[in-house]
Amino acid sequence: MLDKFNHFISNQELVHKSQKILIAVSGGVDSMCMTELFRRTGYDIGIAHLNHGMRGNSSDEDEKLCKAYAKKHQIEFFSRKVDFSDITSNFQSEARRIRYKWLNQIVSENDYDLIATAHHKDDQIENFFIRINRNSGLNGLSGIKAKFNNIIRPLLFASKEDILLFVQSENIPFREDESNIESKYRRNFFRNEIIPLIEKKIPGYKYNVHSTIEKVNEANVLLNHLVSGIEDEVTFKENDQIFISLHGLKTFPSPQLILFYILHKYGLNRTQSDNLYEADTGAVIQSEKLIFLKNRSEIVIKKRSTKKSSIINIELFETPYPIGRLNEITLSKVDNKQQKNNESEIFISPEVKLPLTVRSRKEGDRFYPIGMDMKQKKVKKFLIDIKLNQFEKDAIQLLVDQNDEIIWVIGYRADERYKIDPEMEHVIKVKISKHSG
Repeated sequence: MLDKFNHFISNQELVHKSQKILIAVSGGVDSMCMTELFRRTGYDIGIAHLNHGMRGNSSDEDEKLCKAYAKKHQIEFFSRKVDFSDITSNFQSEARRIRYKWLNQIVSENDYDLIATAHHKDDQIENFFIRINRNSGLNGLSGIKAKFNNIIRPLLFASKEDILLFVQSENIPFREDESNIESKYRRNFFRNEIIPLIEKKIPGYKYNVHSTIEKVNEANVLLNHLVSGIEDEVTFKENDQIFISLHGLKTFPSPQLILFYILHKYGLNRTQSDNLYEADTGAVIQSEKLIFLKNRSEIVIKKRSTKKSSIINIELFETPYPIGRLNEITLSKVDNKQQKNNESEIFISPEVKLPLTVRSRKEGDRFYPIGMDMKQKKVKKFLIDIKLNQFEKDAIQLLVDQNDEIIWVIGYRADERYKIDPEMEHVIKVKISKHSG
């Protein structure tokens, strides 16, 4: 068992001797087996035990066992008692979140490098059946990873039978969790009722399931590699936005599946990805940190903004005023040499009085776009006509005068009322440039 353990760690490149490992130990046979293997191999380890208190005195006895083992072998020990009774839904998922949050806190505060959990081959099989029941795709069916971020699972080479045999033959202490025989949780239902029935009817089925998981994982790795190349062709970044071309995706087979593989790494599931693909223009999905927009023939992704829109008063010439994270605006007095407006600068009448103001747009804003013979237009309609996506519309800023009349839809169109006359000797230049800071 020890040789297989070392070979698996080496083959999967899970950990180096120089790294510190925090072992999540429940006191059950799996985690006690893993802890003993690490100890005998000479790794620098610590033990973390979370007492969830759900089994009363039995939970406290689990903690005592872990603490006694750590003390006997002079291993750094961490424990915490948490009240999980307030969790009313999806108990296992929420308990897992709390457990990993605590483990990562220990890692960061005590200079550990990795967290080790005691998942084994039988867990792979249970996980496979659970994921099938959840209608998972290749990502879900490809099995538990031996290493993911800072979490390692060095017992995935061993079956439950292997673990029990080693622990019993070496007299390693452990405790049975009596709740494991209850089938109210989905995993326990598969473990206690479904899998034993299959094993009875189809001897040797475990080998076939493991073989299938390996093949699914190989196919998933290949598909991820192919999608990565496609992603490079159909996506581009501009400022703080990522654009995914749906026209480009549709030149490949299964464009919806490819989109899911691209969006999955940003946190969307298959249903959300499919809904976005099939949605009308303007549809939005939000995650904790990102916003996903369907805009005509593209998907646009950007970070959610936590900043409120600000108002900037411009009171001085030749002074850059920051407007947003990237840009600044500067007013200058210049000679009138048949100046022409463009997207980064406009020229306006010197009769305009300071201060001017930069603000976000609001409902009902109207202006007189240059080139439209003094025809008034709603800013909202103007932005639709020039085909801006919703993110770009939301980012629009307006330069207004002291009466809140629009001078410039910044970066797009100036107002006819403030245009310069060829006979003017001097004019005001308004320039947008990248932030000098």
